[in-house]
Order: sequence, then C-alpha cells, then structure tokens
Amino acid sequence: MDQVKALLDEGLDVNFTRSGFSPLCQALVTGNRAVMDLLIAHGASLSAPGSEHFLSLAAGRGDHELIDLALAAGHDIHFRATSTAATPLEAAAHVNRHETMKYLIARGAAREDFRLKCRWFGLHRATINVLLELGVDVPQDLVHLVKTGNWHH
Repeated sequence: MDQVKALLDEGLDVNFTRSGFSPLCQALVTGNRAVMDLLIAHGASLSAPGSEHFLSLAAGRGDHELIDLALAAGHDIHFRATSTAATPLEAAAHVNRHETMKYLIARGAAREDFRLKCRWFGLHRATINVLLELGVDVPQDLVHLVKTGNWHH
C-alpha cells in the first residue's frame, strides 16, 4: 500500500494499462480493496482502457458492491471478456458463486448463449442445477451429465 501511495504521489497515471489490464483490474485480481479505493480516489476510471474486464472479475470474486459499481459506470452485463471468452455470469458460474449468478440474472444477465464448459476446473454439479433453476440455456452436454449422474465432481 505504501508503494502505491508513493507512486501516486510521484504522479502515476492511474489509468495506464499493463498486459491489457488497468490498475483497478489488477487490484481486483489480487483482492486488494484498499488499493482499489485509493486508485478510485485518485481518479482511476472504470471506463479507461484495460478496465473492460472489471465486471467479470468482480463477478468471479462474488463482490456485489463492485458489480454495481461497474454497472453504474456503464459496463455491459453481457460483455464477453477477450481473455477468457466468458461473460460475467459465466465467470461467476466458473467459480460456483451461486448467489452472484442470481444477482447477475436479477440485473439483466442473459439466460441464453451460455458457453460454460464442463472441463473448467472446479465446476460443480450444483452450479449447473442452479443455472437450470434460473432458466439459463445451459449446453446440453452439461444437462446430460447432470441428469445421468456421470459427473466428475
């Protein structure tokens, strides 16, 4: 935190990109809320290049407050991240964030064109059941695995 404060005092551009991610996204990936708050206080923008992944990252962390922050900043709830090809709903499902999946659906996340793959590490059978209960158009290969009980988790 002290290093970030020192860089900010030296005039660091809070909206630069590194490896395609803004400092806000990098702080979110590491779960450092204090750094995110500090960057925002110094003018970091969720509209800056490299911030387009913020909503999917927040969904993957299950942070509803940050999801709302991204949506208020104009992020598209249907945005498919270039790095993972996942929407925020798929990012939440990938890490079995059931409450966040419900939260995103309630805020307008699409129930169709769902592209989650069963090979994704950590995907639970319960997640597929929650998605089906929410009316998400789950790929038939996943529905078949759930119905037959032939599940690897």
